[in-house]
Amino acid sequence: MLATISPAYDNYEETISTLRYADQAKKIVNHAVINEDEPGTIIRELRNEIDLLRKELADAKAEKSAEKLNAEIKENEKLMQTITKNWQERIAETDKISKVRNHFLNPEV
Repeated sequence: MLATISPAYDNYEETISTLRYADQAKKIVNHAVINEDEPGTIIRELRNEIDLLRKELADAKAEKSAEKLNAEIKENEKLMQTITKNWQERIAETDKISKVRNHFLNPEV
């Protein structure tokens, strides 16, 4: 902030007011926060975890631990794919399941 004051006595009150405001303004502290919805947060966390698991996989020397890490990576990628499906795909899947259920519940129809 830049506070401009006047040395003239006529502007004494305005100068004092400006200095008080500047003093209050310099005490203001802003904290940046990322606006993110819950699926976005989950996706970001899953991507970070996948990257971490890939690094661990690269560093893994034992065959068993490498297989375990591969399984965790695949599981997390599968979970991330289900979360990132768009609404149209989810609605289509729901309609398909609903039709199958109705067919089994009402075979005459």
